[in-house]
Amino acid sequence: MAAAATPKVNPLISITAAAIDALEKQRLAQRFSSIDGYLMADEGYLLYRWAKEGPGTGAVVEIGSFMGLSTCWLAAGSQAAERGPVVACDSFRGIDKEGSTTLPQFQDNIQQTGLRAYVDIQVGTSIEMARSWSRSRPIRLLFLDADHAYQATQSDLQAWFPYVEPGGIIAFHDIGTLYGCSRLYSDLLRRNPDLVEVGSADSLRLIRKPSSPMALSLPHSTKAAWHDYQQQLHSDPLDIETILQLGTLHFENRRFNEAERCYRTVMQLAPSGHNGGLLSLILAMQSKITEAIDCYDRAIGMDPKLATSPIQLTLAQICLTHGHNDQAAFFYRRILANTPGLMSALVYNNLATALQRQNKIDEALACYRHALSIDPNMTSAYNSIASIMAAQGHFEAAIDHYERAIATDPQFIHAQTGLVALCYSQGLYDKAEAYCRRALDSNPNSVELWGLLSVMAGRQGRVAMDQSLEYLQRAATLKPDDTATRQRLDSMKRMLQQRITSIEQMLMPSAVTPPQPAQ
Repeated sequence: MAAAATPKVNPLISITAAAIDALEKQRLAQRFSSIDGYLMADEGYLLYRWAKEGPGTGAVVEIGSFMGLSTCWLAAGSQAAERGPVVACDSFRGIDKEGSTTLPQFQDNIQQTGLRAYVDIQVGTSIEMARSWSRSRPIRLLFLDADHAYQATQSDLQAWFPYVEPGGIIAFHDIGTLYGCSRLYSDLLRRNPDLVEVGSADSLRLIRKPSSPMALSLPHSTKAAWHDYQQQLHSDPLDIETILQLGTLHFENRRFNEAERCYRTVMQLAPSGHNGGLLSLILAMQSKITEAIDCYDRAIGMDPKLATSPIQLTLAQICLTHGHNDQAAFFYRRILANTPGLMSALVYNNLATALQRQNKIDEALACYRHALSIDPNMTSAYNSIASIMAAQGHFEAAIDHYERAIATDPQFIHAQTGLVALCYSQGLYDKAEAYCRRALDSNPNSVELWGLLSVMAGRQGRVAMDQSLEYLQRAATLKPDDTATRQRLDSMKRMLQQRITSIEQMLMPSAVTPPQPAQ
């Protein structure tokens, strides 16, 4: 019997399919090009395909949305297949730790891309929303991209994993780029062999939940993880993956010298651009900035893609946080040079901060204004321009920019205190007090605002001194461990007692001059 002929496949079909994919990815990347974020086009397209074609009938849930870049890729997939909306869960407090909100810009982005009907916005923390999620609403695709620390990623995973339907997909971002989530992902696959990786692109990883019931196994403590890694290294001292995870554990616990030794060992055993990039981060955290830059340049030599990697952005952030402003500006400029089409308000804003700290005021102002041209709701940029205007004596312009900052985020404490202090310094006492009381409506537990109100009350005389003391005591109650507030409170008490004593002495009979007899 003759063997069955192998069916012939027209190579043009596969070529055409690949070309269609490439065109679709390019079209979507262009559609979302104005949205700030840290998602590569390949990563976004993979999310798009799973949202569009992935198995199951449940919801798509995103934990950590930032400006909406990944949200739009997911929502576009749901839109293309006419499936349900993406549930976007985020506190929308930004990543710059300055107290600003990204919610207005997020809403603008999904509106302008025509995807508002396919996004269900949920404001709050991941754990809060997981607690209120209904078990009758399974999840077919869960995307974790919020706090990337090990414990935070573990908490998010454990909170949401029970709702993922059998055969559902769990996606993780920044694997191999950020320490905590990378170690969690490695531990997850090592301790749970039933979880199988089904897709990857750049730093995005996707795993499938098995059809049969399973309980997650993860180290319950840092000590347990430490014990696991030591046991593995005892069996195989040259296990590169375990040395990497041990280095990450050291890094998370701020044992930077030990982390550096682990990563140098890895670079000796398996030199790569990626591992060199991670070593440069550890060096930067120890303020070995020149060495970190050299290390990262060598890493780029091994892997040119690192020139546009999020690792470089993290290096810039570390330099900025630790006051290495020259080096921060160097990294931010290189990020912009290597990514000509990058429309990143955050990069321009942080470059401006580095320049401002170097007293390069004109350059800083230009960068702040460029950031605002990209993101008109960037609260911190308005606030920084206001502080520059105030320092230059342009008080009306400063007040205007402080007010714009507060308009974009009514709870932005830096703009509130800056505006109050500026009005007070210019003798606009009534206006300063009005601003302060209005700010307390949105920030009733602000130590800074109650302290400022106490100063304004204290200058108005004896009765107001009592109010001043009351306000300062309120501030001290809100922050009992704040030494500066406690010292001010003690000083205020002493000053108040001195005034009371002075008033009482003036009113004592012995202090009153007797009437003189008529001559």
